[in-house]
Amino acid sequence: MGDGRLNVISGSVANSQTAACWIAITEKGKFAFVSNTGSGTISSYRVNAEDGSLNLINAMAANTGMGSAPIDIALSVNSRIMFVLLGGSQSVASYRIENNGDLTQIDAAGGLPRGAQGIVAK
Repeated sequence: MGDGRLNVISGSVANSQTAACWIAITEKGKFAFVSNTGSGTISSYRVNAEDGSLNLINAMAANTGMGSAPIDIALSVNSRIMFVLLGGSQSVASYRIENNGDLTQIDAAGGLPRGAQGIVAK
């Protein structure tokens, strides 16, 4: 609008998952990813460059496992790698973000203390 007011572009965009927790948007604003803590999944969305609306690409772009509780997401500087804090399994999983928005798991590392929160990436 140009007058400083916020407007809803896309209301709730259903993904059939539970407990959406964190959102990360790629550097160029092409994709958005949502951690679904209750489902143990990551959903992927395409962001429309013209109006900013969201379209679901894949409700389960990544399945982090039941009870894994993905809570936080961070992207690398170039938005090619996604890091996900899995609170339920005290670990971090990493994924390559493909050109079409698909996620390919690269690695996982455990040993975090119970209750660890927050994640940053470079």
